[in-house]
Amino acid sequence: PPPAAPLPASPIAAAALRRCPKLNSQMAHSTVGIISDTHGSIAAWTKALSAFRAAGVEHILHAGDVIGEKKGETVSSLLAELREVAPVTAVRGNTDDRYDGGHGCPMTATYEDSVSGVRCFVHHGDLIAHKDDEVVLSELRPPGGWRPKGDIIVYGHTHVPRLERHPSGVLFLNPGSTSGKHMPGKLCPKQAALLDCLPGGAVAVRVVALGGGEASISEWEPVDMAV
Repeated sequence: PPPAAPLPASPIAAAALRRCPKLNSQMAHSTVGIISDTHGSIAAWTKALSAFRAAGVEHILHAGDVIGEKKGETVSSLLAELREVAPVTAVRGNTDDRYDGGHGCPMTATYEDSVSGVRCFVHHGDLIAHKDDEVVLSELRPPGGWRPKGDIIVYGHTHVPRLERHPSGVLFLNPGSTSGKHMPGKLCPKQAALLDCLPGGAVAVRVVALGGGEASISEWEPVDMAV
């Protein structure tokens, strides 16, 4: 029998493809800053900026909840600070909608692009059931479906760092929260992450620890993502 046609992209994924800017997918090696749930925490925000600058990131992905409830904060003003380090793509989070409904800049619910052969899919985690990986995989399914290696789903919302490979091969990455805002019963260190996209589609993920004094960068876990 003829091979089955690839499944169509979900409506959410298709919308992201149409509306979002593109990373430099031609780079052989690129470092991407991954940050989420900043909630307007200026001290940790400043540390993250310094760490990203020191790491030489080429792009920054923000997985939502840029601002908190402090008066005078806007999504656009805080993202402008990140753009002083590198181009930024941010998806909206529930606090962004609540405290700065217009956002003041383009923000989508999801974002998808590839760099050095690695495909990154970003969403906040409140609109898609973040506790159910199968639901997330269904909602964000790209044209042609998921690959056994080379696809990463980045999200936030829980404030709980996570780096875990799904049986399908898709890597789930939650960088944690820079604000360190406590979630009941959860360990929520102040941190962000660095995604090193290496030649051949391999990746390495590093932790950017933001608690205590100066920010520190350490290896999170080497991940074989050759595509």
